[in-house]
Amino acid sequence: MSAADEDGDADDVRNESGHRSIWLRPAGISALAAVAAVIVTLVGVLVSLQQGASSTQHPPAQQSSTSSDRPALFVYGSSMPGQSRYDLIAEYVLESKADAAEGFLYDSGLGYPLAKFGPGGEVPGVVLYLHPETADDVLREMTRVESGLFHPRRIRTQGGVTATAYEWIGATDGFPRIAEWDGSTADYGLIVDERTLAVGDCYSRTARALEVMTTLCAAPHAYEVFALVDAGGDAQASCEGEFAAFVGLPYAESILEVEYVASDRGATCVVFEPEVLTSGGLASARR
Repeated sequence: MSAADEDGDADDVRNESGHRSIWLRPAGISALAAVAAVIVTLVGVLVSLQQGASSTQHPPAQQSSTSSDRPALFVYGSSMPGQSRYDLIAEYVLESKADAAEGFLYDSGLGYPLAKFGPGGEVPGVVLYLHPETADDVLREMTRVESGLFHPRRIRTQGGVTATAYEWIGATDGFPRIAEWDGSTADYGLIVDERTLAVGDCYSRTARALEVMTTLCAAPHAYEVFALVDAGGDAQASCEGEFAAFVGLPYAESILEVEYVASDRGATCVVFEPEVLTSGGLASARR
């Protein structure tokens, strides 16, 4: 064993090539540590400067997407939270927020509203933010259900959200304009037996005998019940006899027609204008 191995305080140590390794001396080790500290400090300064320049040129991306980035559906009727159809899509909704879009709103008379989007009016509604993974499936299903009545289109809400909304395809002539949909006429559009209707009910017939769809009288409809009479004797004559008091014009002078539907409770008298849909009740119509 050399003297250097036995004495750790030896002044110097020779390496394999015979040169002295001064860095192994205490003073050398201290110098090495100082140099390393300077290098680390310089590296840290350079990294900080680089990060600062990078943040100036390219702000870091937000961790979570903003509301405008999320798939959104604008609803204004029975699909709004709290209305009859919302439960069908509730599980796909992340968040809902009240909003509005430019356009006009009408009552279909069948338990849901109609919207036409465009300048000049306002359609109050709700923006539904959808799960990105299932948004396309939800929109495809809604398009399938609304096919023939509504079509999807992209709109920009007053809150600045780009969303899909479903617009009424047909004309709006005869449909009552409404300020908002509150669900108060949601019970119309039901399929019922024609023999169960009451005076004042308006409706349209379906392809099945005695099966009819109730309609809000203010919206386009085909038939209106105006009297209940005894089914005994000549029920048609009895209904025609009630006609003048209801319409304000003798039956023989009117363009309107009368028929009846018999049931256990008597005869239901029905008034209508052939091949025409009527908006509003015919009481005192005088035509």
